[in-house]
Amino acid sequence: DSTVKNVGGGQRWTRMLASWLRKREHEAAVIDNPSDLSLLAGPVDEWIDMEALGDVSLYPKGVKRRLWMHIPTSLQHDDKIRVTTSVLASSRWSAEQSQGVWGIPATPLLLFTDWKGGEPRWRKGILFFGRLTRPKGVMQAIHIYRDSGLTCGLTIAGATWSTGEQNLLDSRAAAKAAGGHLIEDPDEDTRKDLYRRHRIFWNLSGIGGGPPEAFGLAAADAYVDGLHVVSIALGGIREWLPMRFTAVDAAGIVKKTKEILQGTVEPLTAEELHVVSAEAFTERVKAAG
Repeated sequence: DSTVKNVGGGQRWTRMLASWLRKREHEAAVIDNPSDLSLLAGPVDEWIDMEALGDVSLYPKGVKRRLWMHIPTSLQHDDKIRVTTSVLASSRWSAEQSQGVWGIPATPLLLFTDWKGGEPRWRKGILFFGRLTRPKGVMQAIHIYRDSGLTCGLTIAGATWSTGEQNLLDSRAAAKAAGGHLIEDPDEDTRKDLYRRHRIFWNLSGIGGGPPEAFGLAAADAYVDGLHVVSIALGGIREWLPMRFTAVDAAGIVKKTKEILQGTVEPLTAEELHVVSAEAFTERVKAAG
């Protein structure tokens, strides 16, 4: 398990999946070092040596293995997938990446969130929460707000461990110039407070050409916590967020935001919220066999 704080949705959800499995009497381990894969095997006599494939790890042979996959290019050694029994993907979009990148089919199991927020305070303004990197759309969020004519307020918050010094300096300067509020490396209590106080959540991953969200865990957390999620229509988020809250470009993001502020968007139904629940995930797993 990674010891880095605020590592991101993929790492957090991996821990959630392991917990979900253990509650149902399955064995599950979350490991960070590939050389520790032997921990998953128990006592075995035969091993697969993948050194010839550029991987010095030893893999247990004859043990049923499933690879949980978020985005395939994130693996250090793509050949690890060759020794798995099956691949589980975080969304249909992720499964398409497995087929496209590795040429291997995957079973899509749209994820869930276990987020437990607090009682909402007053809700106003826009929240962007995620790693403060350009692929996540942090600079686009600032520029969109700056050019939109919106006056409700924008808060940018997230981890900086992968931001880079110059990008962080640029984000600080841009947020200040746009009248936004930048919060670096918030803890969980601060995050919960931000979710309670804001009305709209912006997800812009992929808007600048980077990878979109394979699921969008931070957005799903906001979704079940009562925020209106407005997202660029890319990646796995389209599989659970109703179309009326998505847009294809920056102008559409602003339009959807203004409609929400004006109260002209149809509210969410219980069925729409159920899609990202643990119960719905369990139903999808049973249906997939």
